[in-house]
Amino acid sequence: MSLLTRGIAKKTVASLNESKHHIFYSIIICFGLAILFLSAAVYNIMTEATKDPKIRIIGIILCLALAALFLFLGLALLLKVKKKTKKR
Repeated sequence: MSLLTRGIAKKTVASLNESKHHIFYSIIICFGLAILFLSAAVYNIMTEATKDPKIRIIGIILCLALAALFLFLGLALLLKVKKKTKKR
């Protein structure tokens, strides 16, 4: 199973790198992951996903940290693309 998933991942990365819009796909993926983790944090805040408040707070902090990471990564990639288009 591991060899199958590794092979699929290698083919996917190779086809993504061959594409001329791979940076835009990366930006979309980063923003999508940021929205996913942000919605998971909001869901964890709104509902009582677990009874233990310590675990809930840790989960919220981790989700918010990952959302911020992917948001800033997406913004950095977006600014990189804007700089390239201004140079042309």
